[in-house]
Amino acid sequence: MLIALLLASITRCALPAMCPTDRELIAAIQRRSEEQAATFAKLRSQDGGYVTFHIFGITALRDVHCDDASVTDEQLGCSFQVHYGRRIVYEVARLVRRGSEWSITSDLSISRDP
Repeated sequence: MLIALLLASITRCALPAMCPTDRELIAAIQRRSEEQAATFAKLRSQDGGYVTFHIFGITALRDVHCDDASVTDEQLGCSFQVHYGRRIVYEVARLVRRGSEWSITSDLSISRDP
């Protein structure tokens, strides 16, 4: 019993097969950033303006914790820290698996520049 509790506190998810790996989570974060940039650029171009973007590379992903996803609930809730160089973004996100990829359906974030 004690070993089971210890393992549950170490892993990011009760069922690791139901959770994204770091690589899959980073890909979902980058895809979401690109989609947000494209949406904003499209809206800005409709009123005759223009906008440029630079999407920063992720240097680290830390403190990933996901809830227990059930088979009937397709969404998975996760919290994590994304490091962009010295900038840290704390996120809570809902993810869904679409085919072989994970996608972020909604999120809340707070950033901190040390």
